Amino acid sequence: MKDSRMPPGCPHPSYCRKTFVYVMAACALLTTISLLAGDVSTSSSRTHSRPGPVLPVFLVNKTTNRFRHGCYERGIIKEPKQLLPAKTLKQLGCRQRPPNAIVFGVKKGGTTALKEFLAFHPDVTVTPKELHFLSNYSLSKQGIAKYASMMPFSLPNQIAIEKTPAYFVRPKCPERLKPMIPDCKLIAILTDPILRAISDYVHMVWTRDNMAKGARELDPDRRESIPHYEVESTFRESVLYPNGSVKTWNTLVDSGLYFKHTKNWLRYFPSDNLFFLDGNELVKRPVQSFRELERFLKLSPFFSDDIFHFNRTKGFYCIQYPLYSCMPSAKGRPHPVVEEDVIRRLQVYYEPYNIAFSKLVKKTFSWTRYSYGPVKKGHR
Repeated sequence: MKDSRMPPGCPHPSYCRKTFVYVMAACALLTTISLLAGDVSTSSSRTHSRPGPVLPVFLVNKTTNRFRHGCYERGIIKEPKQLLPAKTLKQLGCRQRPPNAIVFGVKKGGTTALKEFLAFHPDVTVTPKELHFLSNYSLSKQGIAKYASMMPFSLPNQIAIEKTPAYFVRPKCPERLKPMIPDCKLIAILTDPILRAISDYVHMVWTRDNMAKGARELDPDRRESIPHYEVESTFRESVLYPNGSVKTWNTLVDSGLYFKHTKNWLRYFPSDNLFFLDGNELVKRPVQSFRELERFLKLSPFFSDDIFHFNRTKGFYCIQYPLYSCMPSAKGRPHPVVEEDVIRRLQVYYEPYNIAFSKLVKKTFSWTRYSYGPVKKGHR
């Protein structure tokens, strides 16, 4: 009996019939594989209503609200991570490695939020605290083995990241880093230098008044030719002389000279190794900012609209996958009211440096040019 599904004009019906059966079986197999792949994809992502990266599977323990991430078990932001058992670490190839990348600036620019969100990426491990390895000569002189011993455990395919924003303004840091990790990637998140200075002032006042040893960087005997902190009773007195000129040597002011400090780092590292994020953009559009960072670090795509959720109660973005987690609301301290003439004097001082910096890194920031209006009050 002639099979109606057979192609017409076949010269060898028996051979064609066998070939046809093989082809149909192959098609069925491919269809099954395709369906299975669709099932796996669905289980590893929360939605496919729009294009974006497929989210990895994080198995969250509903009792402890924690999940395995690399060589650790972790929970929400700021919760301590727990190292996996030694046997498991060995099986996974976990060990302490020198950093592949460093969040090296800038202080009071948003580095903590950057670190905490980045730490959710499955291919990243970050230090839980600032190491100050490069800014401490007694540590850095011990070399790369000592550096690695201070880092968290990481999988062979993970990028290990350290965060110490003080490195950006310390002249000796790039000189010490270059021989140890010549291809290190360097990440800085920057904000308006004036807002940064105000936030730094608030931080240093609190440190002076609340820390047991006070602020070690507050040294009234330092020469004005060397940048150092001077924190007076008001922000105005801290950054301006009585005649209105700027105290350029005060670290509150000097740390915002991004052009100056970047030029120093470029003496040791090529521009391709440096990446600058606009802190305002990170707050308003975190997905775009983190996607840029993923490309810079050559990470697999992870951050998408499925990862972030804008919390209207808190007024900022939170992580919603694999756990709902937000930065603490009380992290920042209220900024003082700063007189408009102080703001404008600082705007006039900073703007030429802001423009020069933007040209240097070939990127325009939300604060590159000022409108010469009062800066809004804020927290960081």
